[in-house]
Amino acid sequence: MNIRHSLTAAGALALAATTVMPALAQDAAPKSESDPSAADQEIVVTGHAGAGQRTKLDTSYAITTLSNDTLRSRAASSVTEALKSVPGFWVEASGGEGSGNVRARGIPVDGFGSITLLEDGLPVQHDPALGYLNADQAFRVDESIDRIEVVRGGPSSVFEPNAPGGTVNFITRRPGDRLSGNARVLYGPTADLYRFDGWIGAPLADGWKLDVGGFYRNERGVRDPGFTGNKGGQVRVDLSKQFDRGQITLNYKRLADNVIFYTGIPLTKDSEGDIVGIAGFDPHFDTTASRATAFLTLKSANGPVFFNDSDGTRVRLNQFSALADWEFADGWKLSNKARYRTSDTVRNGVYPASVGTAAAFLNQYGANLLKAFPAASSVQLRYVDTGQAFDVANQNGNGDLFINAARPVTVNEDEFLDDLRIAHKFDMGGTTHDIAVGFYYAHIKETFRRYSASTLQDVSGNSRLLDLVALNGAGQVVGTLTQNGVTRYGSEFANGSGKQDTLAFYASDEWQITPHF
Repeated sequence: MNIRHSLTAAGALALAATTVMPALAQDAAPKSESDPSAADQEIVVTGHAGAGQRTKLDTSYAITTLSNDTLRSRAASSVTEALKSVPGFWVEASGGEGSGNVRARGIPVDGFGSITLLEDGLPVQHDPALGYLNADQAFRVDESIDRIEVVRGGPSSVFEPNAPGGTVNFITRRPGDRLSGNARVLYGPTADLYRFDGWIGAPLADGWKLDVGGFYRNERGVRDPGFTGNKGGQVRVDLSKQFDRGQITLNYKRLADNVIFYTGIPLTKDSEGDIVGIAGFDPHFDTTASRATAFLTLKSANGPVFFNDSDGTRVRLNQFSALADWEFADGWKLSNKARYRTSDTVRNGVYPASVGTAAAFLNQYGANLLKAFPAASSVQLRYVDTGQAFDVANQNGNGDLFINAARPVTVNEDEFLDDLRIAHKFDMGGTTHDIAVGFYYAHIKETFRRYSASTLQDVSGNSRLLDLVALNGAGQVVGTLTQNGVTRYGSEFANGSGKQDTLAFYASDEWQITPHF
């Protein structure tokens, strides 16, 4: 049942150093992940709601597991990077560390519209494909992740919201009986990357255990915008206790991170029909983002709008979680997972709307500009920062122009999620049943604000702003079509808020008819 209330209006790795504390508890050397027998006997928790444990071999649905060692060897820092090797998923990360695309086989939906992301069994975000707020913007991969379990299809849509194509469960690390930890330092000169990851866990008194993990990094980005594209980090604190017949975990996560959002790039076709880059714009390394558009003061009916492209996608998130399991009788298990999250996200980006020749632009607007300013005798395209005239025929080797949208989008969201279930495993009639009954509740409040201004820019790496001006016979400016490179203020506007309540009941019976079926 779904109740809706009114709506009111990424660089090369050059150095990786990993340090493991000498007190790391390790009773036996783990089997290699490439060992099929070891992988088949892994206990999995995703897609399984019953009271009994289930190995990977025993599952009747497709599941992929990725260990911490695997993630570390790939230096995966984003959700999309971590999922590139999962069968049945098409993964695309051209937008940067956030705002990726994952398509499940057979469901051609972009973003995260067909899969859901879980963190310790609860959704990272109830709706993983909100406008301008993909679930991967609220999640970062670091050393506090123990493993990832990916269920493709199967029970995903039964036990999780908005998951017809699959479920991705990020399971965090838990400390052992002795002090343990590790650290990792990454340095990448190509993108000016400096990153530190760390995790440490230790036992406390009376059976309680504490662990802390997270990361911090500073990086220009794989496409150089002329400023630092990725900066910030995350910290996660867990307090847990194991009882005779259960356990409880309390968790706090703080994410304060900025990641650049790479928007579209201009492409063309060569004489053979192959897609290639445009002269003056390298499709592999260039971006429209630049210092010229990093800070803009735009106009609106409600006052100035401050656009800061150097902030990129700015996320400030606080998340509190409480997880509990209790086996209150033989074969009976009660579990509850609850999470409260509050997040403030601002997405800044310069979005190419169209690209064309400067000659065509002058033909379209030049005559009207001359009519508007009778003292003018000619029109000219010139750069905002230097006043230099734009070569209509061959500037940057192409003579082309962008009409772009400088767009800041603000999304504030509060979520409360709770998943309560009771499970019982028993034998009946010579067969085994593992039943579960559960209730899922989600309460979401969201505000959404969007503003756009159209800008005129050249087609080059680190694109620069242009003005179209009217000149008199002495070459003096007597009028202009644009203002500091802006052709239109308020070309797009949205201001809304809303809330949603979702209630879902579910039940399952895992029936073991024979030892092999």
